[in-house]
Amino acid sequence: MKNKPRFCKKCSKQFKSSMQKRICYPCQLEIKRQRKEERAKRKLECKLNSKKWLKKENKSTQLACDKLWREVVKKTYGEKCTLSNIHCKGHINIHHIISRRRKSTRWYIPNGVSLCSGHHTFFEFSAHQHPLWFRQEMIATRGEAWEKDLIEKGNQAWDKDIYKIKHYLLNNLK
Repeated sequence: MKNKPRFCKKCSKQFKSSMQKRICYPCQLEIKRQRKEERAKRKLECKLNSKKWLKKENKSTQLACDKLWREVVKKTYGEKCTLSNIHCKGHINIHHIISRRRKSTRWYIPNGVSLCSGHHTFFEFSAHQHPLWFRQEMIATRGEAWEKDLIEKGNQAWDKDIYKIKHYLLNNLK
């Protein structure tokens, strides 16, 4: 019995086969490769959509945004304490006026101020020791419009797009 020539359903090329195949060997290999790629793609999508991976990815991006925010605020307000006209002694810290827990203002540049370590935490009249005094000083320095803007921004919902925030900070760092 002679092998009957067959035509591949996929590529329409003629091939010889002793079995009842409808697809040539190169097309079979191509189909296997495509299936393998599809499985790998589905597996990657499942990984990327898993809560554990998203939490880990967001955490590292948030830490990167924290560092960028510090650099932008340092660049914006300089390497000096904004509460005194003379150069304070001590290390310069970057302080959040509205707490870091509020994500809508956590990386908002007007929410940051550069302070010496004394005005940040150690002096009797410092941002952490006496917050009401600090608020009055900031309003006197930056104005009531700044405070209203900051409160308005703090009351907005956070859109949870950490990559948009990272892009915003990178643009302001340039």
